[in-house]
Amino acid sequence: MIFAQQVLMYQVPINILQWLLGPSVVVLFNTSRTVLSAARQLLAQITNAIAPEITFSYANRDMKKMLYIFHQSERIVFAAIPIANLGAFLFAPIIVRFWLHRPELFDLKTYAMMALISAAISMRDHKQFFQFSTNVHKRLSIIVFAGNLIMIGLSIPLIRAFGLYGFLCVWLASEVTQMALIYRENRKLFDHHASITFTPVINLVLVMLVSLPVCMGLVHFAAQRSMGLKAAVAVAGGILLIAESYFVFGLKDLWIELEKKMRQSARPA
Repeated sequence: MIFAQQVLMYQVPINILQWLLGPSVVVLFNTSRTVLSAARQLLAQITNAIAPEITFSYANRDMKKMLYIFHQSERIVFAAIPIANLGAFLFAPIIVRFWLHRPELFDLKTYAMMALISAAISMRDHKQFFQFSTNVHKRLSIIVFAGNLIMIGLSIPLIRAFGLYGFLCVWLASEVTQMALIYRENRKLFDHHASITFTPVINLVLVMLVSLPVCMGLVHFAAQRSMGLKAAVAVAGGILLIAESYFVFGLKDLWIELEKKMRQSARPA
């Protein structure tokens, strides 16, 4: 059921869009999804790196270490999500122009929606690894399988009514709901530890909702400008995203803690 979500999320929607809207929409959808998926692949490397530590800690019943991994990885991944996904959105017009030589395949609203969806998937992917790596994934499989089936069922009438945006809206709602349910499963894994709250999730949602319109404005401003100016605007937007995430998610405290550990390890025995 877990692995079936790849087919339900990626292949079935293409077939439905091809059936209801035609090949031109499928090309736009697939291109935007491919560009934004690059950001998720980068974020997945962080989660993949900590997966063995989760497994070992759970096997040893070292819940204190698992809780430490949970909070620190959450801080790093959540800080990276807007940087990676909105950064990919900022550079999307340039990528499409030089990759496919078809700048008309960039649509501002479609890519903006895809950036939100990609951010939600990044959150879900990180959280479900705690269930997957501890082999406590029965309810996880039900959540992702049922969630994607419901998404597909609801998408057909919404696509008929609102086109591609109908599908993107129902997909976003599905990913947000799945992420929230999996977050609840994470809390159960840690026996509802008081330190695990929805505050980081709310912070990330607010960052995305505030930053996305700014990024859309930057892309729209640079749309009719030269490639050099587009690149400069994208870089400037990326720097703003890095600064925002650094302060919102408290990366300064994490950096101080890392420096402290490095100094301790460097001391002679």
